[in-house]
Amino acid sequence: MIKNKIFEKVIFYDLPSDNCMRIAAVNIMQYLMIAENLNQTTKFSLGFLRTKVQRKVGREDFLNGVMFLTRPDIAALVAYYEGYDEDTGSFVQVMPDDVLTAISDRQYFNPVNGKQLTEEEFSEQIQISFAPSKSLLKSIQNF
Repeated sequence: MIKNKIFEKVIFYDLPSDNCMRIAAVNIMQYLMIAENLNQTTKFSLGFLRTKVQRKVGREDFLNGVMFLTRPDIAALVAYYEGYDEDTGSFVQVMPDDVLTAISDRQYFNPVNGKQLTEEEFSEQIQISFAPSKSLLKSIQNF
């Protein structure tokens, strides 16, 4: 019997069991449930999370599965958005809406300095990482 409330929400969410987005979310949750030394400062890149998802899941379904886990009603992951700051030579936190709007509109720019970017430059200058939420960590401790 499943005793982890967040994992239970993902598994029994109102999607068909063969839905690839759901498969991606379940695969990631399976990894998170057994990951060692997981804490709020643990950050995962999209590339790393991709290694935890079945190969049959396509890129778009994978991305949708990851973002599904950040939804407020699921709250398994917290997304962090960072843009490259040319002045400091480091990545700094930026507003999520700026990044998400750029991606959805395909109008790429660096939110730190406003410079227009190509899609390739955008993927180099914007980093999105994910960390376990407080509620997920608490839920895992009680598992």
